[in-house]
Amino acid sequence: MISLILIVFLVIPYLLISLLEKVISPLYVSVAMKGRISLSIFFLLAGGWHFVNPQEMSALVPTWIPVDPLTIIYVSGVLEIVGAIGVLIPALYRWAGLGLMLLLIAVTPANIYGAIHQIEFGGHEQGISFLFFRLPVQAFLFFWIYAFTEQAHRFRWFAGKAPKNLGLHNHELSSCPNSPISQFRTKKNCVCSQDQNALYLIEPIATKHSIGQAKEQAIQIIQSLPNMKIKQKEAEYLHIEAISDLMGYVDDFELYFGEVGKIHVRSASRLGYSDFGKNRHRIETFRKLYTQTQQ
Repeated sequence: MISLILIVFLVIPYLLISLLEKVISPLYVSVAMKGRISLSIFFLLAGGWHFVNPQEMSALVPTWIPVDPLTIIYVSGVLEIVGAIGVLIPALYRWAGLGLMLLLIAVTPANIYGAIHQIEFGGHEQGISFLFFRLPVQAFLFFWIYAFTEQAHRFRWFAGKAPKNLGLHNHELSSCPNSPISQFRTKKNCVCSQDQNALYLIEPIATKHSIGQAKEQAIQIIQSLPNMKIKQKEAEYLHIEAISDLMGYVDDFELYFGEVGKIHVRSASRLGYSDFGKNRHRIETFRKLYTQTQQ
């Protein structure tokens, strides 16, 4: 029961932060940071619990360990709290995550021992059947730590290959690929201000700047945004890779400055059939930030 309650405290903060992002429009918290904030809350509660019920919890310590059980409970509680703080510190979160993963492995024998001997604490009194719940919870927590502290996006598991139609073609950005999923549905993972298909069309960004000024302003904005990497820079064109936090999905974001008073835009996902509005949202966020530079 305690494990289930703690897992709720792991997931709920993540969902609440995501909700706040939608309510407070300037607020942006990366997926990795949301995961680490949730992780911190989880281990602050879990570590604190070691000091609330240490006597009962100490019964889980196997008798063959030649250390005072209460000492183990207090030390592991302190380590969990230290880890909870560490995952929020940029210079330390990977080491803190590694420490918490090792701690999870270290306490697994205590969970098995408690279930075998039906210790009356946290559900272990249910016996071996409790492990069918506890061990998957442990595995889920282990994956959560790994995913949000080891920065899985660095491995770019789902980056995909850069499409061959990137860049300018007769002073225009490429149209979105109109690849049908079936007879009745088409892909919805791309938007472009120069597309002829209304499904993919988005308004270009109005600008009062010269071409050079507009491009410099755009570069400054891109460099201020998380997980954006400029891959190609030309006189009237920018190609940016937008990389998702967790799984490393890559969207290609393109800007064309060749038309006076307008910045043409295109954003397309490399993989999948629907972007759930992510590409359109990216352009609208950029539009808002760019418009602020002209006020």
